[in-house]
Amino acid sequence: MERGRLFVRRNFLRKVIAIYLQTCTECEHKRARIKKNIVKKEIVTNPKSYAESYQVDFIDMESQRDGLYSWILVVQDQFTKFVHLRALQNKDSRSIAFLLEEIFAQFGPPQVLQTGNGREFENEHIHSLCREWKVKLINGNSRKSSNEESVERASHDIENIILTWETSLQRND
Repeated sequence: MERGRLFVRRNFLRKVIAIYLQTCTECEHKRARIKKNIVKKEIVTNPKSYAESYQVDFIDMESQRDGLYSWILVVQDQFTKFVHLRALQNKDSRSIAFLLEEIFAQFGPPQVLQTGNGREFENEHIHSLCREWKVKLINGNSRKSSNEESVERASHDIENIILTWETSLQRND
């Protein structure tokens, strides 16, 4: 008997709260503000084949600079997890577009090129490259996808491998 009353009471409270939230003007203003700031980005979550989706990241090697190169461009195929690496002197758009085109020519262009929030991909060189190769560019995910985390993990592993290798070279000298 007591359980039945608790259930009815709980159900009644839920209905009262729902009605209050629907009629509350302050709540309505908050909902409107939240909806305005949400930016939906299409994310390829589960690619089904090679070159369906590439994810791009950079490794900052400025502190371990080797001659002219201070950046590493990391391009990961999201189906196979195969990683393409290219050394960069700086993150200018022409260099990035040239190296991406080199990867596209050697291994085939992806259907989708996903990037982080970097401004390096919001320029005419990259947009022109994507138009030329018929690649859909998705720049700046509003939330981290598993693909973005995957390429960041790969970048971190690569950076650790390079640092370990450099340390072993210094010990042998």
